[in-house]
Amino acid sequence: MFDEAANKRFVVLGVGTVEYRKGVDLFIATAAEIMRLAPESNIVMVWVGTIVDSYRQYAGFIVEQAERSGLGDRFKLVGETPNLQAVYEFADLCLISSRLDPLPNVAIEAMTAGTPVLCFDKATGVAEILAGDSETSACILPFLSVEAAARKILEFYRSPGYKASMSERMRSLARVRFDMESYVGKLVGLEVNLSASVRQGEWDVAALQDTDDFVAGFYLPRDWTSTREEVIHSFVKSCQKRIYIRKPAPGFDPQRYAKHHDLAPRGVNPFLHFVKAGKPAGPWQETVINLADDLPRPKEPLRVAVHVHAFYPDLLTTIIERLVSNRSKFDLFISVTSDAVAREIGRSLRGYGRGSTEIRSVPNHGRDIAPLVTEFATALLDYDVIGHFHTKKSVHVVGSNLVRDWVDFLAENLLGGKYRAMDKILSMFAQDRMLGLVFADDPNLIGWDRNLAFAEGLGRRIGIESLPEAFFPFPVGTMFWARPQALKPLFDVRLKWEDYPEEPLPIDGSMLHAVERLLPFIVEKAGFSRMVTYAPGVTR
Repeated sequence: MFDEAANKRFVVLGVGTVEYRKGVDLFIATAAEIMRLAPESNIVMVWVGTIVDSYRQYAGFIVEQAERSGLGDRFKLVGETPNLQAVYEFADLCLISSRLDPLPNVAIEAMTAGTPVLCFDKATGVAEILAGDSETSACILPFLSVEAAARKILEFYRSPGYKASMSERMRSLARVRFDMESYVGKLVGLEVNLSASVRQGEWDVAALQDTDDFVAGFYLPRDWTSTREEVIHSFVKSCQKRIYIRKPAPGFDPQRYAKHHDLAPRGVNPFLHFVKAGKPAGPWQETVINLADDLPRPKEPLRVAVHVHAFYPDLLTTIIERLVSNRSKFDLFISVTSDAVAREIGRSLRGYGRGSTEIRSVPNHGRDIAPLVTEFATALLDYDVIGHFHTKKSVHVVGSNLVRDWVDFLAENLLGGKYRAMDKILSMFAQDRMLGLVFADDPNLIGWDRNLAFAEGLGRRIGIESLPEAFFPFPVGTMFWARPQALKPLFDVRLKWEDYPEEPLPIDGSMLHAVERLLPFIVEKAGFSRMVTYAPGVTR
């Protein structure tokens, strides 16, 4: 598996199926950070694990990530091996890069072999083991901090004595903590708890089947086929494990509800508890605009503008067609990245009769956010409501319908198609003068990911001091309708073109991804409320 030359290098090992939960992307990002901090270092990051069909798309992401990071032979992805013991003895360190992993066997085996183990705090039970010793606790890294991981690896690399000392400490800790007799006793106790959990899960599934409140067509990803019972079982199981949780009904956040009512320690299903409690109002339930409902047209027409950033101008026609399938009138503000494209679009829109058009060529900088906030903000403040959209391809995603489904989901929820989404959203703005933001309710629970530090910095400039810790609703994909006055705290920062990050941008973790997540809090700071849309029969 390794040649003789590679044997002389400092080897950092990662082991496990190539999947998001295992944090292979964080493992690669750590290799890139090591290269940035110490380009002269002779360190190779080796991931041993198989690629399975259900995670093949993610595997494509991480291969592309490694290539774009320019790691060369600093990162190696190798298949499974039947002799992991030899790999542990060969490795200098083992990095558990998991986002969520109770206690992976790789950590137990590596520590037993005397291979120092690093892991992220609050991401794995390994951290609890290492925290029990004053020396090994130094191997616990801040939650998902690849910079801290890189610096710690370099500390081991530069100090063979420290590595040798920690190796013996790890081996000694493993002898104490992984005693087999004690371990078997704990397994017996776990079996009892597991049996109770299985029985509780069966009761929860049966109870949810007896109600119409669980919306299987919203919970189930697009193009998946399962029976209603299978879908409910999937949700109940996810809640018990507290991973990969999707929303069981539009606007409902099971994680937030469970935390508010302290349900997790009791093993109570949050959605079932919510239904039995009479669906109480609270921060766990967004106000939902059901696009299948008939909504009255505004008595007084709103002055509406739509901004579209057409980086991929060939997709602009589809957006315009969906918009004009509605009855509402609106002025068009279009940003493109070249004068030639601006002229071409200008010619194609000569017959546009719903309002005025303004097309501007802008720098290829700041994606769709900069044209909205820096180029058009002043003009858009004259309108009652604005829509913000952009053409999206995500060319880094190959061999998957992920982006196609996502774009279609947003278009159906915000523009038009099966429902006249634009007309109905504008009707809600006309009825509620304090409504500041409307966006599609995403079935997935998504949080800060790698964007919290960026959000905190920009939030302080806007005047937002407090941000939630975990999952929260926001316009995933940065497409939405808003009152421009509700966005004024962002506009008033007066971001300049040079304030935006340079291309190429990472898939996640930038100031632009932070703006996307800050939008609900910006609107709240301005004193406005928000709603989310639900298009029956449409999911992603």
